[in-house]
Order: sequence, then C-alpha cells, then structure tokens
Amino acid sequence: MLVALAIAATCGERAGALQQTLYRVTGVGDLPGGHLYSLPYAVSDTGLVTGIGNREDYGNNAYLWQGTDALWDLESLDPPDAQSIGEGVNNLGHVCGVSETTPNGDEQAFLWTPEAGMIGLGDLPGGSFYSWAHGINDLDEVVGLGRIDSDYGAFLWTAGTGMIYLGDLPGGEIMSNALAINNRSEVTGYSVSSRTALGEAFIWDAVNGMRSLGSIPGGGYLAEGQAINNLGQIAGPAATPEGKRACVWDPQTGFKLLGVPEGFASSDAWGMNDVGQVVGQCAKPFEMGQRYEGWVWDEQYGMQLLTPLLGARKPAYLKEVRWARDINNRGQIVCSIRGSNEGFLLTPFVLGDLNCDGAFDAFDIAPFVDALLDKPAHDALHPDCPADWVGDMNQDGSFNGFDVDAFVELLAGGG
Repeated sequence: MLVALAIAATCGERAGALQQTLYRVTGVGDLPGGHLYSLPYAVSDTGLVTGIGNREDYGNNAYLWQGTDALWDLESLDPPDAQSIGEGVNNLGHVCGVSETTPNGDEQAFLWTPEAGMIGLGDLPGGSFYSWAHGINDLDEVVGLGRIDSDYGAFLWTAGTGMIYLGDLPGGEIMSNALAINNRSEVTGYSVSSRTALGEAFIWDAVNGMRSLGSIPGGGYLAEGQAINNLGQIAGPAATPEGKRACVWDPQTGFKLLGVPEGFASSDAWGMNDVGQVVGQCAKPFEMGQRYEGWVWDEQYGMQLLTPLLGARKPAYLKEVRWARDINNRGQIVCSIRGSNEGFLLTPFVLGDLNCDGAFDAFDIAPFVDALLDKPAHDALHPDCPADWVGDMNQDGSFNGFDVDAFVELLAGGG
C-alpha cells in the first residue's frame, strides 16, 4: 500500500488528476411526532433548509433545519389548528412563506425570525385578505403574491413600507406574481402580458419598475423568473418552439437555453446561485410514463442528472432524484428523492479530496493515509469531507484499503 501511494505522489506531480464531483446525501428528517414527510423548498448559503413537514396531528407546518437530527417547527399564525409552508430562507436564518389563519382558513404571507417568531405581513391595499410569500433576501425584504380586488398582484414587503404592489407588464390584465428577490432588491417572477395569457418573466427594481426580459433569439420567451442571483441573472422555464426549456437570462449577454438530457422532453429551472449553477427538473415524454428527474447545470459540464452523482453510500432504498428545488453558493442542493417522502440536502465533494481543499491532488495523499489509519480522527479534523464518502474511491460503499488502487489510478490521471 505504501509503495502504491509513493507512486501516486510521483504521478500527482506530473499529471493532473480528474476532478470528479459527487454529492453526499443528508436527510432533513421530520417534525417531532410526524410521519416522515419534509418537502424542502429553499436552502441558505449557511446550509439552513426550509419547507413543509408533517406534524403529529397529521397537519403540516413550515420548518427550519439547521443540520441537526430534528426540525424546528415554525408553527403557524394561528396555532394549533392552522398549517403553514416555508418558501424562502436567508442567511440570517429568517424564513418567509404562507400560513393559514383560522377560523375561516384565510392564507397570509409571513416572516419568521428566532426573536419575533411568525408575524403576518398583511395584504395589498384594497385586497380581500390573501397573500403568499415566495422569496426573501438578506435585508429581510419579502416578495410574493397578494390580492387586488378580484385579481392577484406581485408584492414587495419591507419593515419600513409594508406591502407594496409591483405592477404588471404592459398590455396584460392585472395578474403578476413575485417569486424571488436578490440582495440588490431586484425582483423576478411572472406577469400576464400582451405576449401571453399564461405569464411572462419580469425583472423589477425601484428605479425602472417592472419590465419584460424580451424575446429569446430563435423564438420564445422566459415564462417565469423562478430565481435571481446577486448578479441579476434570472433562471426559469422558457416557452420555445421546441417546448419547455430551462433557461438563464443575463443582463449583459441575454438568454442561454440549457437544453434537456438525452431521452427527456422538457426541462424546468427552479434555483440558481451566484456562480451560475442552476438546478431543476426534466421530464420524459408522456408515452414513456412522464418520469421526472432532477438535474444540475454549470458552464463546464452542462446539464447533468443528479442521480448518477449521488455517492455510493446513499441508502439503497433511495432511487432517482425527482426534482432539485434550490442551490446555494456552496453548491448544496435541496431535493426530493424517489423512495422517501423525506427531504434531502446534497452536499458536493470532490472524490479523493481528503484534505477538504476542494481539489484532488498529491496533497491528499497524507490525509488519505491518515484516514486509513484512524478514520474517526480524520473525520473530526475534516467534518465536511468524511472519509466514508470522500475516500470511497472505488465506490463500493466502504472506505478501506481496497480504495488505494483507485486512488492511485485517479491521481495518475487514469480515472
């Protein structure tokens, strides 16, 4: 073994190793007393997850998961009978979403903080008391959907202004919905326009108001702005002559269609981070059973199905990643996996990166040996790169001496 690793050190000096990114699977559990149902909607850069979980009384409430075995039950605006959903979480650990209010079952947007708990955000002026929050930024600005008379409109809520109406795209009827907001207070979502009765993506800011993103070269338009990052890039599904396609819009370069994996008919984009990674869902054609799978896209590798990228140590009962909802700036993804109603956090790792510096190279040889000799000590030193995941070079589900040959081969560039 030591001879092989010495050879690996020599090879590592003269050959670039293949950087193979896989994902470590972590379940977020369920609310205390619940029945293992925890649908995730959003993840912060600090790894906080929010969504909807099952309570002991078979109701559902918004939750906040912080990397522990138990979820925080955020309750509702009118406990104990009302239900709630967590839709967005920021880096302060503050959550937005929607909660029922009893006894008439009205739905109201909320903002939850550890200090104040859940507070209702009200409704748009002149509305009939209905609001739903979809997105939140690190300034605690919240966006979503409210009611204006018998119609619906996008809103922005701040502590200073309360809830304000963002308008609609020109030519359409009153119908708009705000889905995401970045730290520059730019908002995206969709609005009925002269182009379509189904909705068209918009970008909004306080200076320019709401405006369309324009047409995609070759035909089509972005139907919804599902995510907006801090560069002002927007991701969502586009309506094109070829069908629904995941798409990214950049304020400088315009549109980029992300395509579909081979054998799939359509794709949706739902989340995006500041380095331009995008996640979403693609669908097989109807004649093939309309099967759905989650994917991740970046400039280097294009669109990749997530299922083949799950590390070998994932539980055997977990099958395909059904959809990927959000991705943070660490590349962590929240998703649903067929075989379980539990939500999951996927954390990326580079196979062989035993020193946890984000690259696989000769500097990983000494930590690899240390992990073989004392795995608990290695994991204590590198909790984000546990040896059972990162060191399982032959992907047989175990980390041991049988991984040495694969380590050497990959380091030599033969992976």
